[in-house]
Amino acid sequence: MKIKTNILLRIYFVFGIISLSGIAIVWKVYYIQNYKDGFWVRKSEELSTRIFSIPAERGNIYTFDDRLLATSIPYFDLYVDFGAEGMTQDLFNRNVDSLAIMMAQKFQAKSVEKYKRELIQAKKAKKRYYLIKRNVDYATLTEIKQWPLFREGKYKGGLITEIRQSRKNPYSILALRTIGENRENAPSVGIEASYNQYLAGVKGTMLKQKIAGNTWMPIHNESAIEPKNGKDIVSTLNINLQDAAEHALAKALDSSNADFGCAVVMEVHTGAIRAIANLGRTRNGKLWEIDNYAIRFQSEPGSTFKLASYLMLLDMEAIRPNDTINIGGGQWNFYGRRMADDHIHETAISIREAFARSSNIAIARLIDRHFKKRRAAFYRNMENYGLTDLSGIDLIGEVKPRVTKPNTWSNLSLPWRATGYEQMFTPIQILTFYNTVANGGYRAKPYLIEKIVENGKVIKTFGPEISSKPIAKEKAILQVQELLRSVIEHPKGTGHAIQSAYFSLAGKSGTAKIRDASSGTYSNANQAMFAGFFPAEKPRYSCVVMIYNPKGIYRTGGGLAAPVFKEIAEKALATDVHISPTYKELPIEKQPVLAQTKGETQQLKTLLSRYGYSIDVGDEISYIDVEVKHSGVRLKPTVGAEAVVPDLSGMNFDDALFLLENMGLVIQYNGFGKVVSQSLAPGTRVKKGDPIQITMKTGA
Repeated sequence: MKIKTNILLRIYFVFGIISLSGIAIVWKVYYIQNYKDGFWVRKSEELSTRIFSIPAERGNIYTFDDRLLATSIPYFDLYVDFGAEGMTQDLFNRNVDSLAIMMAQKFQAKSVEKYKRELIQAKKAKKRYYLIKRNVDYATLTEIKQWPLFREGKYKGGLITEIRQSRKNPYSILALRTIGENRENAPSVGIEASYNQYLAGVKGTMLKQKIAGNTWMPIHNESAIEPKNGKDIVSTLNINLQDAAEHALAKALDSSNADFGCAVVMEVHTGAIRAIANLGRTRNGKLWEIDNYAIRFQSEPGSTFKLASYLMLLDMEAIRPNDTINIGGGQWNFYGRRMADDHIHETAISIREAFARSSNIAIARLIDRHFKKRRAAFYRNMENYGLTDLSGIDLIGEVKPRVTKPNTWSNLSLPWRATGYEQMFTPIQILTFYNTVANGGYRAKPYLIEKIVENGKVIKTFGPEISSKPIAKEKAILQVQELLRSVIEHPKGTGHAIQSAYFSLAGKSGTAKIRDASSGTYSNANQAMFAGFFPAEKPRYSCVVMIYNPKGIYRTGGGLAAPVFKEIAEKALATDVHISPTYKELPIEKQPVLAQTKGETQQLKTLLSRYGYSIDVGDEISYIDVEVKHSGVRLKPTVGAEAVVPDLSGMNFDDALFLLENMGLVIQYNGFGKVVSQSLAPGTRVKKGDPIQITMKTGA
């Protein structure tokens, strides 16, 4: 009996505990639902809603004359909220047939019946985020907003648009590395990186709700913050000179099978960079703008450095251009190490000829004689010339010169440094020094950006930064300018091959042996360089060309880099209205830059007017062929207002691109240089959106 009583007591005890627990749970549920001001309800909502950022539209990048270099193209993903409050069943039924027809006609992915069936099913299930189409451009979005149902507005029509952006470079590879990229998973480069604070804009915010399928759907309410678009950047680049630089550089890289190279053009009196071409080889051997070698690649400059060595000597009046120097028949021993001159076997030559023919022994002897006990003075001169520091160009990534202090130098250092070894510079740093000499000794800081523009209003400008005092005496500057001309004008000068009867150039070649980084020894491979300015009498542009590891016959600065320099100069002289070249008075049919030209009508009008020719072309003609002969100027319209394919043969890439894009054609291309073929024959009638393939070739 006692056992039975004990069992019952235990059962009652357990039942009582369970009952009390149930009552406690019910009370807790009631408490959560009715007290703490809905705290847990709000907590639940927080788990299903989240604030997302909306990217701002990135600003555009332009050339100095407002040609578009980089822009953001918006694309849209389109969805429908079939649970929208204003979308009644009657409204949906009245529009679903027409909507299905429009979708089938536009997208052509499904039949009208299938689109209608899917729309009805989505409405029945009250899908909140039904996909209509991805990657829609703005023109298509504008059209879709006028379709049945969607034209009722977002609260009745339920259309949801989500914007994405794609960065485009209308001129494709031209200045691609200089323009750069803004990347999330890798370092940003170029103007995109250097001026990101202006280009990026300010992100907006949008509230989204998590729905079935782990999908986040935008919630349109007053809490959304619209993004603020980025500002536009206007660069100093000249697309015509950029095209000329890349075309000439590509031709030289192809002919020599070189690894990579660069060419930079700077405006002498301002420091504005007008062109900066960087071409390297991809894995399949194709030329592309892989890296900004102009500001990031360091190397021993070879004989281009001799300009600094001679300037030091002339400035301290240790030598005169007509003095003679013993070079020992092209062989000399410096502290137990032999130095040789290429193709120079005289016992003694003048200072002028030593510079023109690039004698290593002459400058090595002179620098060793005058600075052997004054090494610190040699280094201070380099500091004064700006050769121990950055050029200051407004791009992220410039590498500082590698110049050691005099207390680390050996007896051999001065002779070899005088000829451009044992120290490393980037091409932009060599160019900045040459530009200083061209500018009368006043250093101009190189710059790429002219102004920042917001909604069409200039909010910030950048201008020339010129040193207040020259780096050397005026007499010394004039003497080295004359020496630079002798490189081209002297019959045995290393740049004599680029001499022209029509204009004058000044510059210095440099051929440096490439050092093996692992062993520290020099190989037979070369770096070819040429730096200078033009026109020589009244410098307007300075230019440097560097070609790394060329193969074949022409592997020197004078044989390979100098012709690139000349070709760029010809383009500049032919198109820049500020230049009055020395060949202006020659008969026009003898002027090679004008003998036959194809290009933009207004640009050619300006060019021809400088030589006393006026041409009468209607405003509707945007591009023309010009052939100049004794009898006068013959014009042939390249394209007019009629929508037919123009004859692109011989046209530069930038002109061809501008022309075809204005016609609304979709362009594909391959190669570099001038157009040699096109997939649509001249005269073919076209409509907007038609594709065209153009092929270009260097040297065409």
